[in-house]
Amino acid sequence: MSAPRYADLLLRGDGVIVRAWREDDLEVFLRVYGDEEIARWLQLAPVTDEEAARTRIASIISRSEAMAAGLGIYALVPETVGHPVGSVMLKPLDDTGLVEIGWNQAAPWTGNGYVTRGARLLLRHSFEVAGLPQVHAVILPDNERSLGVARRLGLRDTGAVLTLEGYAHVLLLMTADEWSGAR
Repeated sequence: MSAPRYADLLLRGDGVIVRAWREDDLEVFLRVYGDEEIARWLQLAPVTDEEAARTRIASIISRSEAMAAGLGIYALVPETVGHPVGSVMLKPLDDTGLVEIGWNQAAPWTGNGYVTRGARLLLRHSFEVAGLPQVHAVILPDNERSLGVARRLGLRDTGAVLTLEGYAHVLLLMTADEWSGAR
């Protein structure tokens, strides 16, 4: 089975949907990426107006469409909520040759397991559909929530530190064999 292109990816399971961001997500995108905590952990300025949200959505869509099939920055939609509450992503990790899995979620929706469930769907997709041999997560060492998600997913700390944009990040890993063994 070949991996779908960005706009065609739709993963559904365990009460969440992972799908491409769309231009009509503008209002909720502004709420999600206007969240100060997301901005802090992503080391980006918060999105504070519709024009900035429109520009950022267009950038995410364009960058995701340019990635290899199956990779991208996807909207995380809990079925009970009905709209995106954050993102899960599978993307090239700068110029390292590694593929990164990542996630974020705005404050009003934290604590419900949405990110863990969405990231698990994306992990399954990465190994069982996209055929990746491994995926990495890079997390700031004081981001306890994201480290907790990584642990719940079964990613293991490699003991390595990766410096990105001047900040040291914990480097976590899961291989396809580890995924298969955990199933």
